[in-house]
Amino acid sequence: MLTLEVDDPPRLGNAYGLADVSGLWRAAQVKAQCEKRLACDLLTRARWPYYLPMGEAQTYSGRKRRVTQVPLFKGYLFFAAPADEDVSDVFQTQRVLRVIQINDQDRFRREIENVERALSVNPRIEACPFAVEGARVRVSRGPLIGVEGTVIRRAEGAMVVLGVSGFGNAVIEIVADFLEPAA
Repeated sequence: MLTLEVDDPPRLGNAYGLADVSGLWRAAQVKAQCEKRLACDLLTRARWPYYLPMGEAQTYSGRKRRVTQVPLFKGYLFFAAPADEDVSDVFQTQRVLRVIQINDQDRFRREIENVERALSVNPRIEACPFAVEGARVRVSRGPLIGVEGTVIRRAEGAMVVLGVSGFGNAVIEIVADFLEPAA
């Protein structure tokens, strides 16, 4: 059982499997970095099952590498509640900005089951919504800091291939963690 001292709540709260969850799924848009805290709130109140997909992220401090669990969809926590139940109680946590109704429940269930299946095989799956083909990005860390380029394709894993105009026709591969959207 999760206690409040535990940093990382389970991906699916209240010991349900995704297929066992009844009720309507909703997405809670939360304040910055409040996904895990809201998951703990929902778990300790034992009201509704929730889903918080977590992936592994690597951070570096000098030469030391750390692997931490981070929410895959930053700013969102998914929970299921009976259709006739009022979900406004979730706002009492002071962590939720709004609750989003999910219209296509079957599609959503299939998608989160796919995410969970993928995470069980490879927890290094990362969200990188801005690094899509054609997007302008800037290197935010490492020896190429400040270099801007265009994503020309996504390679396997967290690698992004950039066409950098400053290097002519040269192409570099760089870890997606080192990128940010260019202004």
